[in-house]
Amino acid sequence: MRRVVSVFLVMVMASSLCFAQNRTLIDSLLKKVDLTQQSYEQFELLNTLGWEYRFAKPDSTIFYCNKAYQLGNKNRPC
Repeated sequence: MRRVVSVFLVMVMASSLCFAQNRTLIDSLLKKVDLTQQSYEQFELLNTLGWEYRFAKPDSTIFYCNKAYQLGNKNRPC
């Protein structure tokens, strides 16, 4: 019985590591993002930031990807 519980706990911990957020990357992206600047680099940063938030904070994903979408529409060639 102990072995079954041990295996179960290891599997739960391993699966949580697979879907964990990369907080270091998110923090570095947040430092680089400037919502007032309109450039392709900012567009890429906002998309990457939204993608990194996808599991833990879906509302942040929507916010940053929406900002990237708006920025992309403003700078779209006609």
